Amino acid sequence: MTFSHVMVDIETTGTNPNLTAMIQLSGVRFNFETREIDTSSFFDQCLLIPSNRFWSEDTRDWWAQQDQKILHSIWGRMKEPREVLAAFAQWVHRDLDGERPVLWAKPSHFEYPFLESYFREYGVAMPFHYREVEDLNSWCRARGVPDLDQELDFDGDAHNAIHDVLHQVKVLFELLERTDAA
Repeated sequence: MTFSHVMVDIETTGTNPNLTAMIQLSGVRFNFETREIDTSSFFDQCLLIPSNRFWSEDTRDWWAQQDQKILHSIWGRMKEPREVLAAFAQWVHRDLDGERPVLWAKPSHFEYPFLESYFREYGVAMPFHYREVEDLNSWCRARGVPDLDQELDFDGDAHNAIHDVLHQVKVLFELLERTDAA
């Protein structure tokens, strides 16, 4: 089975993809048609903050209000960004048999620019083409269920990217189930 769709979530030090940093990058590969998750391999790594990127004070204040065990876990697992990006690209392309991977995110206009900026900065080939990007928020709004993510129970810690991404896949699969039933 091919898992060419990838739900991604990131945690950052701000909202500017060219100036602030990604500190956690998580992904779950899945098959859109069968709605199966590749449970054999999740991606969840943390990135050191490059010297040319900074903390937005608003975001630093926001993180100060969150569960500090999440941030401490991120700090304890940080690696060189190039190493994380190369591992992520390899993970995305694993077993694709020539298929182009599809990036999913909530919202895609946040995650994609960060990924694009980092892959360009570190000279690692971007695993996604901009035409192969899906926005979970848009899918939910288009089907009349804009708050579906809040209807479903959340497992884990919010703002831990791996837990967030698993919830986002859960939302997508529930959305597809409701659409099929209608």
